[in-house]
Amino acid sequence: MIKETEKRKTDTKNEDLESKDFEEQVLEIRRVTKVTEGGKNLRFRAALVVGNHAGKVGFGLAKGLEVPQALAKAKRQAMKNLIEVPIIEETIPFEIKIRFKKAELFLKPASGGTGLIAGRPIRPLIELAGIRNILSKIRGSNDKIVNSQAVILAFKKLAQYWKKMDRNKISDFKNKKLLPRRLPVGRQARQVKK
Repeated sequence: MIKETEKRKTDTKNEDLESKDFEEQVLEIRRVTKVTEGGKNLRFRAALVVGNHAGKVGFGLAKGLEVPQALAKAKRQAMKNLIEVPIIEETIPFEIKIRFKKAELFLKPASGGTGLIAGRPIRPLIELAGIRNILSKIRGSNDKIVNSQAVILAFKKLAQYWKKMDRNKISDFKNKKLLPRRLPVGRQARQVKK
């Protein structure tokens, strides 16, 4: 039988091999304190994004006693929470509007050569996902963490709808025969579910 320590070593080796393909970018490092009877507990909070520029991206948020510890925890969490983003011709397939907490996010596909039109908090997520042409607008919140979580939620919704689409429609979509540019709303959404 393999000992638990050997298992952990092999698991970390596999994680290292997988994480070599991924690039990471630190969004925020902040010093946070918790006030208790014994005094203040000082910790560091790190927000980090990982992506492979080919449709996979993840977001991690973690705390630690030191900055390197917080970054390592955040990276582990981001690698666990990887999602696959549908990308067609270097852009997203549909336009999407989403509300998450106080943030209102709008993502719209763009034609080739447009580039990334995205604000500072959401730009790293979009870049690391591998999207090269997109139009975006975010309102309501200036918080980097909330905005990043809103983008991750939007990507998850895009991926869910993309998986539900009929395979024939996907091939037509890729051949530019069928170009639905918006996620269906109301009656259209009910027809897709059937």
